Amino acid sequence: MSGSGRHIVFKDMEIGAWPNGLTLDHLEKRIVWTDARSDAIFSALYDGTGVIEILRGHEYLSHPFAVSLFGGNVYWTDWRTNTLARANKWTGRNVTVIQKTSAQPFDLQIFHPSRQPQGFTGSSSNLSRVYPATRPKTSEDRHQLSCDPVWKQWA
Repeated sequence: MSGSGRHIVFKDMEIGAWPNGLTLDHLEKRIVWTDARSDAIFSALYDGTGVIEILRGHEYLSHPFAVSLFGGNVYWTDWRTNTLARANKWTGRNVTVIQKTSAQPFDLQIFHPSRQPQGFTGSSSNLSRVYPATRPKTSEDRHQLSCDPVWKQWA
C-alpha cells in the first residue's frame, strides 16, 4: 500500500486513456478494466502481457464505468445507456442487458466465495453478503454485520 515496487501493467494511449472500472480474475490471474475513451473492455495477465480486447463498439458499451466478473462472464455498467450488462469474458459474445435504469449506474459488486483470492484470511463460510454504505455506530452493530449474511436482489 506504500506504492513502493510499483509496476505499470498497461499503458497504450492509442487504445485507451480513461480506465474507469478495474477488477481481478483470480482464477486466470488477469486484470480486467473498462476504458471510457475507447468504450472497450480489456484484459491482461497480472504482469501486463497477453492483452486482449474483450469487447468494443457495442451499443451497450458506449461509456463503461464499473466492471466485475463472475463465472465465464464479464459484467459492466454503462453511463450512456444506463444499463448493467454482461458478456463472455474471453470473446465478448452473448451481450445481455441484465437491467436498464433511469439513472447512471455507478458501481457494481459481486459477492461470492469464488471472487476471493486463494489464501483469503477472512471467514470463508460467510463471504456472500451486502454491507450498508454507512459505518456501524456500535460494537453490537459491527458484530451483527460480521456474522449475518444479508441477501438482496436489486430491482
